[in-house]
Amino acid sequence: PRWVLIGDPAPLSNRGGTVIPPGQGLFFNNRGSEEVPLLAYGEVRDNAFVRPLADGTNLVGGGYPVTQSARGTGSRELNLAPLFGSLDFKTADSFFIWKADATGAAGPATYDSYWLLNKTSAPALVSWAKVGEVSGFSHENALLFLRDRSVFQRARFDIPTYWYPAPWAP
Repeated sequence: PRWVLIGDPAPLSNRGGTVIPPGQGLFFNNRGSEEVPLLAYGEVRDNAFVRPLADGTNLVGGGYPVTQSARGTGSRELNLAPLFGSLDFKTADSFFIWKADATGAAGPATYDSYWLLNKTSAPALVSWAKVGEVSGFSHENALLFLRDRSVFQRARFDIPTYWYPAPWAP
């Protein structure tokens, strides 16, 4: 048994010693019927977390062992700058929450999608909206980013200096 990289030009090369860097998410697809514990260890940072985002889809881990919201105190600071907001969810920066993670149990193999709504006409509105909802309800303060889970985050442009502050004061 070994961990292999899908699409590796050296088929079945053992990747078990690969170090997953801070902020890199992990998507584990357990094909067995038994629960498998995953060990994660390290130091808890007490400073700002720098997590560059590439243009396109990024699998992002939290950086801190706490559940967070998109905006507000102790959040991921997913604010308008440097992110791109739009009236169209297809062009705006967005993130995707795996539904099975959100419920904590085996669930549908789909995502809830959230996008940065930026309405500049009066009344102006900047908010994280859920794709498919017509109510205009803001999800920016909802605790969507679970402490031990990753999300797919789509950026319209490279953001090499993306960061957010520690969610607590040391």
